[in-house]
Amino acid sequence: MKITLFYVIFFSLWRLIFLIVNIPEDGSVHWKDTLPSFFYGLRMDISMSCYLLVPTLLLNLIFYVYPKKIINQIDFFIHAFVIIVISHVVAGNAVLYHFWNSMINFRAVSYLVDPTEVFTF
Repeated sequence: MKITLFYVIFFSLWRLIFLIVNIPEDGSVHWKDTLPSFFYGLRMDISMSCYLLVPTLLLNLIFYVYPKKIINQIDFFIHAFVIIVISHVVAGNAVLYHFWNSMINFRAVSYLVDPTEVFTF
């Protein structure tokens, strides 16, 4: 339950960061207009956190006879890896959307073939 709550707060925090990074400078969008995104995104956040808990469930079912310490260590590394990957993708998504008005797609990923293209302005 705690890890589910953590993921929901984690995704909400990244939604807030995305909104802050992409605030229009002309003031055409107000906070009262963006607050419903947290409510409507809550179902998606809960769903995604449940998907991310599947490896934990499988670990506990498969390695039921092994010591709990080993399972907890493996579980910790899985969640740490997932948090790092999601943080990088969402941070890149926020910055990319700020410049291109588009989320990460094939065009953005194709620039990773030549990293010097990424840093040219």
